[in-house]
Amino acid sequence: MNHQNILMKLGTDNPLSRIIPTHDVVVTEKPFRYTVIDDFFSESFYKSLCEQYKDVIARGFSEEGDRHQFTRFGDASLVGKYDAYRFNPAPGLGALPTDMLRLPEWISYFSDLFKVQLTQDELLSYHYHKIGGHTGTAHTDYSLCTFKNDPLPNRVNSWYYHCKYENDSDTIPEDCHQVMRSVTLVYYLNNECNGKHGGETAIYHNGQVVDTITPVNNRLFAFEVEPESHHGFLTNSKHERCSITQWFHQESALTFSRFNIKNSPW
Repeated sequence: MNHQNILMKLGTDNPLSRIIPTHDVVVTEKPFRYTVIDDFFSESFYKSLCEQYKDVIARGFSEEGDRHQFTRFGDASLVGKYDAYRFNPAPGLGALPTDMLRLPEWISYFSDLFKVQLTQDELLSYHYHKIGGHTGTAHTDYSLCTFKNDPLPNRVNSWYYHCKYENDSDTIPEDCHQVMRSVTLVYYLNNECNGKHGGETAIYHNGQVVDTITPVNNRLFAFEVEPESHHGFLTNSKHERCSITQWFHQESALTFSRFNIKNSPW
């Protein structure tokens, strides 16, 4: 069987129950575990996320590092891989709609969905592809990441420029720790094309595209990160593509044990 059905129903005491309806989720098992959930958030919460996203777009775009605007991906390792701009909303507790995506219950939702043990470490980022963004190189997201020990009062530990995030070196800054990416979320919103004219996320197996996820508004694409979870952006011909990406993490030893890796690949 290549699919698993999971009913994701939140209790009334869960703060997310106000924004996430009950979903009958289908998890596809191969080539890696992923799911696509339409109409993921309530309409009112979806609109609030769009307004927050539009506010950042109105600030303009920067080709160099700027924490207050969309900034082009500048890491040399991403050249040819991801032709896009990003913005990382500052973590907080309740002032912005994205703060709802920094609750322990939000992390638990995906821990329960994929049956993986996650830490409270997360990174949330807006991604924006201008018209004609280049098709990206297939990649896995499988990466060792560094976080400063600086959690919010609710215990969620959000990355926000404290240190280099993707850090596979043996040396990390003081008061930091390293964990492995374990779950990736891509949430599509604010798209004028609403699923037409490209901008899909492709899923690859043995170098071939085996599925494409179209950027339909209020659609969530989530997958379990593993050594072979190859995916990538496909060019958008007529409209911008807007999304929110978020990564959750796992203790490294647990990740290596899950995939039967005896020694760290780094």
